[in-house]
Amino acid sequence: MGVYCDTFRHIDRYRLGVDKLSVGRKIACLRRQKRWSQLKLAKETGLSRSYIAAIEEGKGHPSLKALVVIAEKLDVGLKELYKRKKKN
Repeated sequence: MGVYCDTFRHIDRYRLGVDKLSVGRKIACLRRQKRWSQLKLAKETGLSRSYIAAIEEGKGHPSLKALVVIAEKLDVGLKELYKRKKKN
């Protein structure tokens, strides 16, 4: 079990094309589209406002469970948080 978790933690984020900051920015964008404050999202998800802020700033390390809850409350699928913008 420990080997799997350690391996998963160290997956190259660039190979996946995703980093914490881009996920955080996507969450912030979706939150603003709903006209929600960080405090409102925190109350809806049961997470702290400071944790939401850290995620949005790319400083937090959100768990999969936290990301699932955030995605549900923002009315998007988890996959939407990881979508990259198309480059022209």
